[in-house]
Amino acid sequence: MSISLGFLLTLMLVSFIFTLSWGPLVIRWIKSHQVQQPIRNDGPQTHASKVGTPTMGGLIFLFPVLILSIIFGWRSSIGLAPLAVVFIFALIGFADDWSKIKKKSHKGLSGKLRLLLETLVSATFCWVLTQQGDYQTALYIPFCTEPFIMPPLAYIIFSTVVIVGTANAVNLTDGLDGLAIVPVSLVAGFMALVCLLMPESLYTSSSLIILLSCIGAGVGFLWYNTHPARIFMGDLGSLSLGGVLGAVAVILNLQLYLLIAGALFVIEALSVIIQVGSYKTRKKRVFKMAPIHHHFELSGWTENQVIVRAWIFTFLMVAMSLIAYGV
Repeated sequence: MSISLGFLLTLMLVSFIFTLSWGPLVIRWIKSHQVQQPIRNDGPQTHASKVGTPTMGGLIFLFPVLILSIIFGWRSSIGLAPLAVVFIFALIGFADDWSKIKKKSHKGLSGKLRLLLETLVSATFCWVLTQQGDYQTALYIPFCTEPFIMPPLAYIIFSTVVIVGTANAVNLTDGLDGLAIVPVSLVAGFMALVCLLMPESLYTSSSLIILLSCIGAGVGFLWYNTHPARIFMGDLGSLSLGGVLGAVAVILNLQLYLLIAGALFVIEALSVIIQVGSYKTRKKRVFKMAPIHHHFELSGWTENQVIVRAWIFTFLMVAMSLIAYGV
């Protein structure tokens, strides 16, 4: 790729510094407006100390990612189309956070309404992609050299599920300090490396800028989100991060690799589906609490143990994804 390594590293550094510098301003503003995260009453007792922690911290990394991606990645509107998904998902997350704050409850927008909005946005994004003459409705298969070409309609449906599923899976994962932001950054790093290995195109170069901006901003946000967190990213942050991973995976045809590299998110989402399904059909719970990170806490793991082990697991899955891609 013609973009120099020095430029790419500088972009990450600028994104990190931007986020780090912008963070205290956002935290002070949010605290002054008493925007606080409601804590579940049925959660681990150790979470009582989190009461009063400000939320909507996704603003800290959202603006650096959007601004830097537009400034340095603008070659075509379609190349930056994932940013539209990020922005709209952030708005949905904001509405969800605001609803929770107003209700003083951990329950925000109706799940059906949120899912409908996310599906409409994702399906529109995928449809627009398929209308581009130079875009292939293909899936790169792990350990295979040839992509699998899908019919456009099937591709739109599958890719929509990937984007919506990833956004909500990251949202479910974001239950402990730093639990979501590091795995998101690691998965973004995997896709950035793959971008460098792919033939240069409008899609790869724009995606690379977005991903590196996310990594720098993610590390910057971790400064404030590491345990004990000074701020939570909120649904505004988790939905936008999941949205960008899903959208970029689609634009690069890496949907199946996202399932491997982001296995942590898949497991977190499946734990909730299994728990709810089991309780509705058998009136029995499989886990002590879902998502599964709370199950581990109630099983005796400390919060830091859960977090760091999740990071290690994601690192290993990213390494496996690189091997599967043929690096």
